[in-house]
Amino acid sequence: MQRLVRFIVLLGASLVAAGCPQAPGLVPVSGRVTLDDKPVEQMIVNLTPLGDTQGNGALACTDSEGRFTLLDSRGAAGAYVGEYKVSFYPSAGRSKQKDPAMDVVSVPDPGGLPGIYMDPNSTPLRATVPQGGATIDFVLTRSGKGATTKTIPKSESK
Repeated sequence: MQRLVRFIVLLGASLVAAGCPQAPGLVPVSGRVTLDDKPVEQMIVNLTPLGDTQGNGALACTDSEGRFTLLDSRGAAGAYVGEYKVSFYPSAGRSKQKDPAMDVVSVPDPGGLPGIYMDPNSTPLRATVPQGGATIDFVLTRSGKGATTKTIPKSESK
């Protein structure tokens, strides 16, 4: 029995040392979100796959400069190559209490982001994740018109 336990421990240690890939098929994606040329901070970026795109989507949270790095819906770094629709949600850091006595109930503060970008069914934003990954910037407008997605493949951003 002890030999079996030692074998399993050694096998596990050798697999970790060999560096087994965490999530094959994912590519690195980072970028920035701005609204009328100002960073959108503490907002969750949600990519929902379209068509034949693999996986269940990717998420990230913007920092104080509006920058983000996507994680697959299972937590591995990156996103699958393909087409996505893009929506946003206030992060937990944007919550504010209506009544301090109710500390478990909070109301998200959308931070001035227009509702059109927050509704995953009506968002006009789309993004394409290319082979090798990319930097994807979302340039939003308060009116909702003229919003753009700028994609720079990783091979071009070096």
